[in-house]
Amino acid sequence: MKALFLSFSNGGGGAGRATNRLFSAMSENTDLDMRMYVDFKHGSDPRVITSTKFAASKRRTARINLEELPAYVTRHPVPKLFSPGIASSMSAKSLDRLGADVINLHWSNYGHVSIPQISKIKTPLVWTLHDMWSVTGGMNYEPDVLSQKLSNYKGIEAWVARRKAQFWTKPLNVVTPSTWLAEIVRSSELGHDWTVSVIPNPLDLNSFTPLEVNRSSNPHHFPKVIVSLGGDLIDTRKGFDLLIAALPRIESKFELMVLGHDAPPPDWPQNMPNTRWLGFLNDSELVHAYAEADVAVVPSRQDNLPQTATEPTACGVPLVAFNIGGLPDIVDHGITGLLADPEDPIHLAYQIDILLRNEELRHSMSGKARERAERLWSPAVVANQYLTVFNDACKVADR
Repeated sequence: MKALFLSFSNGGGGAGRATNRLFSAMSENTDLDMRMYVDFKHGSDPRVITSTKFAASKRRTARINLEELPAYVTRHPVPKLFSPGIASSMSAKSLDRLGADVINLHWSNYGHVSIPQISKIKTPLVWTLHDMWSVTGGMNYEPDVLSQKLSNYKGIEAWVARRKAQFWTKPLNVVTPSTWLAEIVRSSELGHDWTVSVIPNPLDLNSFTPLEVNRSSNPHHFPKVIVSLGGDLIDTRKGFDLLIAALPRIESKFELMVLGHDAPPPDWPQNMPNTRWLGFLNDSELVHAYAEADVAVVPSRQDNLPQTATEPTACGVPLVAFNIGGLPDIVDHGITGLLADPEDPIHLAYQIDILLRNEELRHSMSGKARERAERLWSPAVVANQYLTVFNDACKVADR
């Protein structure tokens, strides 16, 4: 079977990294003949294809600008999280001519694949959703999508919603990494009759694995809490403000390690714990950072299946997060970590403090966290689940 992956990128952001990890998992654990088409390529894998010609680069820039223009013209309140799905890097006919048996579409915004072209692809299509965009009026995430009616959208979002309803008249075959996102799709006006499979993002568990760290040389060692704050700190969805509110309320002494930024923001409060700003790390560096940590924290208000949560879990670091989104798919509460009441920084601080005070509990959760990662996110496990979905999509198309 020939499989063609489509993604705006195979690296960089969370969706691109997840796509690349799935591509590697499928390559290593199946007999698929695989290719990936991207706008922005990371690494040197010859099977990942993008055009480096100057003219193609100019067209790509024009597509991205075209996608961004409507949000700014209409003064959309959050233009960075909005995409109208107007432009497309390739037509459906061009994609069909590539001769794949199945197409696995991933993050398609910034003009990678448009709303009309998605509907016109004749090759069996499996769409892996990395956010809510497919069932909204153009937003990647929005807080009340479960209760949102297409008729309630206004302005540019109403236009995008109408285009999706107009072009996507046949049920789509989608994969969601979390049960939370699956529920959103199944409950939505656009996706209520789609075929939805829940398959998590894979992790290379040979790379993301517990490491032994010798701490005996430091008699004044305090437990370390690690948190990833990648991206824009003003994105309220990631809960940076909730973390700031929680940290001073933790009674135990600890050290904080922050991923994603190499210096504190200008408004970083004075009453924060001793903090190391680690910046952006590659996978090998991440594993060593997790090895130093005793507790990992994800303070998101809303998230799908963040790799900032699965990575430390695979490295045997107990995780504390809010009981929201896809995080309950990652944290087995009381077994591999602890879940706090949504958007409650006081409860978040309390749950972190429980783990900081109890080394025996942390040790127990560490082993069980690793066991959970091996059971759920192993590349072989995930690849076989995807292979089943690919085969089913081809069988349906042959009927």
